[in-house]
Amino acid sequence: MKTYKIEEVMRETGLTKRTLRYYEELGIIQPPDRSEGNIRLYTDADIRRIRLLIEAKVVLGFSLVELKQFVDWKEHLSDEHDEHKKQGKAKPEALLTAEAMLVNQLQQLEGKMKRMQEFKGYIEELLEAVRGHLEI
Repeated sequence: MKTYKIEEVMRETGLTKRTLRYYEELGIIQPPDRSEGNIRLYTDADIRRIRLLIEAKVVLGFSLVELKQFVDWKEHLSDEHDEHKKQGKAKPEALLTAEAMLVNQLQQLEGKMKRMQEFKGYIEELLEAVRGHLEI
């Protein structure tokens, strides 16, 4: 398994060392394994996860609190799945809670997309006005 030092992760993700460490402190990303010299060693899976979080933050406008909730729910569902496999039974209350949270996230996303579409129209109007002035 290939591992990456923090400098390589910075290049791959565009995040700074401080941001990576801060996300680790907040629990947004899991602390990576460390070498004998105590150097952080990230995996391909770590980088994929960090990129997903960046997308959630940039594209969806998630705050750090929302990112933490997203990570917590994802881990909670994974834990529930593992527990379900061990016990051979479902935990419907946890799944219903997760469903409600995901429905809420989708509704928020739809609202943001609507506002973005409206703002896009505003920008297009301004662009047309600028182009109209250029033709004068």
